Amino acid sequence: MKTKNKTGIQRREFIKGLTVTSAGLMILPRHVLGGKGYISPSDKVNIGIIGAGGQSMFSIEELIKLKDVQLISVADPSNYWTNDILYSIDTGRGPIKKFIEDFYSRGTPNYKLSEYEDFREMLEKNRSLDAIVCATPDNTHAYVSVLSMRAGKHVYCEKPLTHNIWEARKMRDVARETGMATQMGNQGTSDDNLRLTVEYLQAGAIGTVRKLTPGFRHLDGCPD
Repeated sequence: MKTKNKTGIQRREFIKGLTVTSAGLMILPRHVLGGKGYISPSDKVNIGIIGAGGQSMFSIEELIKLKDVQLISVADPSNYWTNDILYSIDTGRGPIKKFIEDFYSRGTPNYKLSEYEDFREMLEKNRSLDAIVCATPDNTHAYVSVLSMRAGKHVYCEKPLTHNIWEARKMRDVARETGMATQMGNQGTSDDNLRLTVEYLQAGAIGTVRKLTPGFRHLDGCPD
């Protein structure tokens, strides 16, 4: 009678058990492996910033608060602007890139953004981009947004959305053709004070409005 090789049996049972355990780990949800609140990098929305002036900082400061979003690229012809005239901060690719990298490096050491002088190069080379924020000078909003949508990127564009009616219609057509999600940055219309003012007007608190005088934004601390 042959005796069983206990060592061989134990080895086979160990390998079998290891295989079953590994298979089980393979199908566990990513948030279980990463802990509560963990979001895999592949599940995040990758966003590129086009235009690195002071206005872009408003969007950046809100976007970095979102756990399912990550900023991965910035494009602007200028690398450095000293003391942005409207926002009193240093801007340009350099300062914006450093700000974002410093923030993400708290959780991901050595986090790096790609940077480009020409946003068209960013759209062509950075294939992992899902969406862009357009914070360029007003007269280029339509051009940047149309090229981005045609490149398969969703678009958040600061106001004004376009420079003229033809551009607005062109953007509408391209959005329909490409199926890209778009939004204009008119978040000021959701402000409580503005909504309250609308309610006053609708309730007739000041009577019939017969004339509107446009306001202008002044520099050097002058009132509007």
